[in-house]
Amino acid sequence: MAYSETTWVDDGVPAIDDTALNKIEAGITDARTEYMYPVWAEENAAIVANGYEWAFGNGANTPSDGGMTMYVPSGWTCTVIAMSLRIGGGTATVQLVLNGASQGASCNVAIASGQSNTEDGFTPVAIANNDYINFRTQAASGTSGPCVITAWVRMLKD
Repeated sequence: MAYSETTWVDDGVPAIDDTALNKIEAGITDARTEYMYPVWAEENAAIVANGYEWAFGNGANTPSDGGMTMYVPSGWTCTVIAMSLRIGGGTATVQLVLNGASQGASCNVAIASGQSNTEDGFTPVAIANNDYINFRTQAASGTSGPCVITAWVRMLKD
C-alpha cells in the first residue's frame, strides 16, 4: 500500500481510505486459485452395514439416490481428496456415493480401532456442477453415536 493512501486521524490511529481497501480485497480475490472445504453428515445413533443413514444437518436420513447437490463454478475443478470418519466406538467403513453410485474402495474411510480416521490415499474423485454426493455405510460393528462422516472437497481454478 502506498503511503499516500494512509491518513492519520486525531487519535493517532492510521485510517485507510476505501480505495486502498478495494485494492487489497481485489488482490486477495484474484490470488485465490485453490481452497478446500468439508461436506459432512451425521448419524446420532449406531450405524449399520449397507445403510444410507446419514443426515445433512436436519436429522432426515438421505435415501440411496439422494444427497447434496454440489455447485462447481465455470472455470474451476472440484475433487474429493480425503474422507474422515468419527464414530463412538466399534468398527466401520463408509463410502462416498456420487450421483447414486457408490465409489466403493476407491473413495472410502475405515476405522478398525480407535474412534477417528482420515483417508487420503485414494485417487481424487472428480465432482462436476450439479453432481450430488451422499454417504453409504458399507460395514459396521459395535458402533455408537454420534457419528460424523466428512468428504474433504478441493477446488482449483483452471
